[in-house]
Amino acid sequence: MEKGVNALVGPQTDRVLSSLKADKTIISCEGIDIDAGLTEGYGYYAQNKRTMLLAAEERILAADSSRFEKTAFTEIGRLKDIDKIVTDKRPGKQWLGIFSELGIECIYPGGENVT
Repeated sequence: MEKGVNALVGPQTDRVLSSLKADKTIISCEGIDIDAGLTEGYGYYAQNKRTMLLAAEERILAADSSRFEKTAFTEIGRLKDIDKIVTDKRPGKQWLGIFSELGIECIYPGGENVT
């Protein structure tokens, strides 16, 4: 367990998570970038999130608008690795186009769900 954080992360967590099969997983990230994909600042968190993406039938990213066009230290996965994104504001036209192209459903307040 990481000091100061009430979460179990790391290789032991990956062993447990990799034995699971989930209908849905909801993850967050520190950065979403067109080229870098989904990124996280702490390596163990990134690996655990990557493991959950592999274990799930439906993969949902919950990320507020401040995460867009940002990168962090470690890759979680590529944009194509998620099925749905839930965010707090309507993403820009370029992002909506990318989501549509990749078949990612985008949900934001006041908007139609865009696939």
